[in-house]
Amino acid sequence: MASRVGVTPSTYRKWRMVGKGPQTFPLGKRVAARIAVIDAWIAEQEQRAMAPSAA
Repeated sequence: MASRVGVTPSTYRKWRMVGKGPQTFPLGKRVAARIAVIDAWIAEQEQRAMAPSAA
């Protein structure tokens, strides 16, 4: 997941701990996220980055 988002695994873990990043769910002893959810989150971040700031 971290590589798909473009961050290190430790950054991704920190994001999960504070509720940032794509929605995840437990899958056995691991944490997983659907690819569609990750891609939607990335698209949302792109939209936010390109949106004109409300200044």
